[in-house]
Amino acid sequence: MTGTRYDICFATTKLAKFCNNPGKVHYKALIWLLGYLKQTANLGIRYYHNEKNSPLGEMLIRNNILTEEEEITFSDSSWQDCKDTARSTGSFATTCQSGLIDYASFVPDPIAASSGEAEYNTASVAAMSILHNRFVDLEMKNLGLEIMNNEEYTIPGGKDWKPSLILLDSTAAISMAESARSTSRTRHIDRRFLYVRQGQAAGRHKLSWISSVDQIADIGTKAVTLAALQPIMKLTYVEVKD
Repeated sequence: MTGTRYDICFATTKLAKFCNNPGKVHYKALIWLLGYLKQTANLGIRYYHNEKNSPLGEMLIRNNILTEEEEITFSDSSWQDCKDTARSTGSFATTCQSGLIDYASFVPDPIAASSGEAEYNTASVAAMSILHNRFVDLEMKNLGLEIMNNEEYTIPGGKDWKPSLILLDSTAAISMAESARSTSRTRHIDRRFLYVRQGQAAGRHKLSWISSVDQIADIGTKAVTLAALQPIMKLTYVEVKD
């Protein structure tokens, strides 16, 4: 799950919560997950020289998302799906040259008072991860080992630093990042609120909208049916022949 299988990230994370005292329903879920892994053992991640020719690139063009940045992050969140704590499950997936390079499924603090806040909290975690990945890439460039083919960039927000694209399916969360207003409804998320807003203003990242149908990070926030999972899987995985 931590290496290449983003599609089982949500299930594995939730099952891990019940390692101490599992019940029958958890064993059934585990058996189903093992069966799913056996049936999909031939899947692999493919990276493209020209990402426009990839299924992911075609999807971005279909959504009128044009960017020169090779690292693209999808960010999504449920809302208060945990019955015990009322917390929301967030997930992000970062691709480079149309192949997955980083992803996670998690339950961030604080408790969100709306679905827009839940999306915003997750976007904040995604922005932190993006900055880390770009510093790793910058360090590798300094060592002569390039991950990406784009031009050299300097400090975050510098003239050669192109904003990292974060795709959300929540217009409310995007509006919160673009607004310079602080309200009573956002005081409890001030740290995340200011982090995302400041990063957007400084050009470290840019939040943009994408259709829920093409939101890859959706599979990291909830259990989805196979019918809903397969179209997203085709965007990020290919069949590997022996």
